[in-house]
Amino acid sequence: MSDFLETLDIELIEEAIQGKRLDEAYALGKHFYERRCYHSARKILGFVTRSGRHAEAHQLFLTVREILQQDEEAERLLDATVRRIQGEERK
Repeated sequence: MSDFLETLDIELIEEAIQGKRLDEAYALGKHFYERRCYHSARKILGFVTRSGRHAEAHQLFLTVREILQQDEEAERLLDATVRRIQGEERK
């Protein structure tokens, strides 16, 4: 967690929301992606993507979104399996 906080640049994120310092914000989003901090990467890349001027950020944003969707699907399947098994054990 401390590594995450060390790389979290609030000023940079504020400026990215305003459409400034987009290359730096993209690099930060990419850093989070590489560290598998997908939710943080998606948020930061989303700010960069809103500008419409950063194709790489848009592509990486789509990749992160797909990873998160797959993870959510796998988690739902796992939860359903666990509930089914626990229900069978109670019988």
